[in-house]
Amino acid sequence: MPLYGGGEQLGALILGRPADGVSYSPDDVDQLASPGDRLGDVIWNAHRRAEYMAQVAQGADLHPLETVRYAVQIPVEAVEDALRHMADYGYLGDHALTQLKIVKAKVALNAVTHLDLGKAVYCMLAEAIEKLRPGMPLAGDPPARDWYSYLILHDAYLEGIPNRDIMSRLYISEGTFSRTRRAALRALARALEEMEAAVD
Repeated sequence: MPLYGGGEQLGALILGRPADGVSYSPDDVDQLASPGDRLGDVIWNAHRRAEYMAQVAQGADLHPLETVRYAVQIPVEAVEDALRHMADYGYLGDHALTQLKIVKAKVALNAVTHLDLGKAVYCMLAEAIEKLRPGMPLAGDPPARDWYSYLILHDAYLEGIPNRDIMSRLYISEGTFSRTRRAALRALARALEEMEAAVD
């Protein structure tokens, strides 16, 4: 299982043969995905800190290394849950994401129902997904790799295209699809935190 941090592969988690089978099921791999993502982040932060300390030792005048933290931390699980219910304004209108300032800023003054809040959550998520779109025009068959995160979230949640069809379009395996989708969800959650922090 590849370990990613800072947009690059830092290593791999090597698993031995499972005790009760020949290979790991997709569900087993999915359960390891989140701890693997956290491990990748730990390794990435350790690399950054080591580079910073090496530069300090050489006499470089640097600001202290800090990880950017935002006032509102948005769990990836909450973002994924909202995406899974994009077509249901009623569900989105009762979602925890309605508490965000960016959602409230999108609600019209005459909006009075939870459905209005649900539409605002939908608009916020769609806007955040668009931020994943690369700057260059979409070209090639299959598209370039830098389009994968955007296309996976856009096609699955805004267009309602089945995952198997997206995998076929991108010519990628289920494992690559799952890893790219998880990375895209993390990027989306962080983008929402940044959008929330930018609201006055």
